[in-house]
Amino acid sequence: MSAWEGISEQQTARRLRGLTTVLTVVLLALSCHPASGRISLDNSSNGKTILVAPGDRIDITLQTVGPGQYETPAVSAGFIRFLGESSAGPPNPAGPRQLFRFEALTVGRAEITIPHPLLDPALPPIPPFAIVVDVR
Repeated sequence: MSAWEGISEQQTARRLRGLTTVLTVVLLALSCHPASGRISLDNSSNGKTILVAPGDRIDITLQTVGPGQYETPAVSAGFIRFLGESSAGPPNPAGPRQLFRFEALTVGRAEITIPHPLLDPALPPIPPFAIVVDVR
């Protein structure tokens, strides 16, 4: 015997309205849940703390003025994964623009540090780029 046998049309209509309401609420909740985000940062973000969610992508574009370039980043904890580095657009006469890509994996706190070695000791040192990432 099925759940629909032995009930009136009015009861059937009431059950269908209830199921439709539940389905609508579930679909609405799913559509309102944001997909993984992408956070874009640049040299002006140096020293800041950012808040992200698990699954978010973090893109850091760094411009070097003068000789040299940024090197491989260091991540202080496994909550953040380094995905890679590439050129950020066409060559710039001032110096290279580099794109560093990261992904927030799980809840936690990590520091990302990207060093810029000094190629010419006569020039003033370029401080490393560093941010703190809170994954919540």
